[in-house]
This record gives sequence, structure tokens and C-alpha cells, in this order.
Amino acid sequence: MNKCTTATKIASLTMLFCSFVAAAQETMPLPGHSGNFNGNARGYWFTAPEDFTVVSLRVPDDFSTNPQSIEFIRFNSGPPPLWSSTTNDFTSLFRVVNDPTGNALPVALQISNGDHVGVLGVRGDVNSYATAPYVSQIGTHSVTLTRMGMQFFLSSTNAQQIFQESGGSLSRVEITYLLGTFYGVRATVNNLNGNLVLQNNSGDNLTVTQDGTVQFDTLLADTENYDVTVFSQPANQVCTVSNGVGTITSNNADDIQIDCENMYIIAGSVDGLISDNSMTLQNNLNDDLIINDNGVFIFSEQILNGTDYDVTILNQPDDPIQNCMVQNGMGTIANDDVTDIMVSCEFGTDLIYRHGFDTDTAISPPPTN
Repeated sequence: MNKCTTATKIASLTMLFCSFVAAAQETMPLPGHSGNFNGNARGYWFTAPEDFTVVSLRVPDDFSTNPQSIEFIRFNSGPPPLWSSTTNDFTSLFRVVNDPTGNALPVALQISNGDHVGVLGVRGDVNSYATAPYVSQIGTHSVTLTRMGMQFFLSSTNAQQIFQESGGSLSRVEITYLLGTFYGVRATVNNLNGNLVLQNNSGDNLTVTQDGTVQFDTLLADTENYDVTVFSQPANQVCTVSNGVGTITSNNADDIQIDCENMYIIAGSVDGLISDNSMTLQNNLNDDLIINDNGVFIFSEQILNGTDYDVTILNQPDDPIQNCMVQNGMGTIANDDVTDIMVSCEFGTDLIYRHGFDTDTAISPPPTN
């Protein structure tokens, strides 16, 4: 966020010197791994000592490299009850099942001072156990992590019937946070086939390789602006942004859409063009392509599905003069490349008079047998 301090007043002009204050991310300390528990999901809960924002979640991989499943919840009416009582009076803020990456998963969960929150996390269906309760830290405040769980597998069941126990073991989930309240800029990507690079506010780049919801690394404070654009298009596709410009208004920006469409080539072949002659083809009156040899040609501009194409000859070959014709030059892209355009050039009977007698072998018609 930006922090500006009034430094000098000259007449009615106020000069502001602004410095960018980068909030530092911290990871809440966890106890070391003490053993595995294969079965129902466990985790821990705690009371927030001040306002903070969870920016990523991850199940450690020092005990297993199976896909991770995580659910983060906020209790609505106080802490969870002691076992054997349970509660469903909570709100799920984030859930992921069988994430194969093993990476810290970006989130933007705004937690207020005094909130009772909890997290469940496993790899496969294996919990990374550690002794509970455990005294951790958020900012300068001590935080007690208390064992929490449910009698279901997290990989197949949403969090429900949550309980706590005063002793036993918690299941470790790493929480990385920012002190204060910040909001995420998220986009949903559709029909991507390749590598796409998005950019927010001309500087926060995000590489995307598959469909789904993605979040920029830099979180924004309330009232800050965002402007999401495509920095680099995937090969053979064009992606467009909807709802990419706006202002943070006490919520994550999560209605941004990225829709990608396949692009298709326009190609064909040339036959009959005399050596050292040339002509210019054109598609849709604006994509010029100079042809110097027989064989395959491909226009440089790819076009979208459902788009018309119209290949014509802008300039006929003139040294010597030839007459060339286009076959299969018009149509509409139908989810495939166009490769059957034929350009045929006639030799002509008067070429010897137009080109001179000194290169008669170059302009003699080909043998007939």
C-alpha cells in the first residue's frame, strides 16, 4: 500500500513525498513432525490476536508427497466444542482437494481480531501429526494451536461435525499471512491450451498453464485499483479479459474472466511459378504474403474459429508475366487449419517475347512426357 507524508507547504502547493510500504509475509511457526496418522482429517484451531490476511496454505511434504487437501474455516459462534460434541456452525473460506502440485496455494482470507478459525489438512489421507497444544505466533502475539478434527476423510468429504480436544496431536498445515487486511485479485481462465502470462497494474506478472482460478501474488488494500491485462498470449490462441479493471471495495476481486480461443492457420501451395519470379497473395485484404517459389505457403496472421477467409492475388508475377489463379480460396474457419488452397500459375505462350531470347531454357515449357 502507499503511504504519503506531508513534507513541505509552499503557498497553496502541498508537496507530498510518497514511499511504497511493502508488507512482509510471515509463516506461522509449527511444531515438528512427530508421526503419521492415516485416516480421518485432523488440524488445529486458534483465536486471531489481530487483523491479518492468510495469503497461502500448504500441507508440509516432509512426511508425504501425496496430493494435498486443505479446508480453512471460520467458526460463527465461538470455538468448536470438545469431543464428543460437534458443530457445523462455521463458514468454509477455502477448500481444495487432491492438489498435485505440493506448492503453497495462494489465497486471500481476511481474518479479524477475535475470529475463531481452523484448518484441516492431509496428504492423500495422511495427517502430519505434531504435539498439541502448541504455542505459535502471529505478529508479536502468541497464539495457541489446539487439536481439531472431524470423523471423515477430507479428500472425499467437506468439513463437517467439527470438534476440538485439549490434548493429543494436531495435523500440520502451513499458514503464511500478512498483518492487516488485504484483498486478492483473481481470474478464472477458460479454454487455455498453452502458456499465458497475465499482468496486473503493469507489473505483477502471473504465468498460467491450465484452466481454473488463479490469483496474483500481490494483494491490494481497500480502495486500491487493479487493471488486469494479457502480457503474453499462448501459442496459437488469443485470450481476452473481461471485468479486468476495477477498485477493491472490501472484497476480493474475483469476477475477472479470461477466455481463450484457438487460432488457425491459412495455408496452401503454389504450382507453376517460374524460377526467380514472384507474386503477392493477400488474405482478407490485409495480410500480404510475397511468394518467390513453388511449394507450401502459410499466412503470418492466424484467425479465429468462425472467421471468414478470402485469399486473393494482390500482384500477379510480372518478370516474366504470368497469370495465376486461386482455388479453394474462400471459406469459414471450422475448428481446423485451412491447408487446401491451391494457387496455379500458367506458363503462357508469349513469354519468350516478354523475357528475351538470352534465357530461353528458363522459360521453355516443361516436357510433355
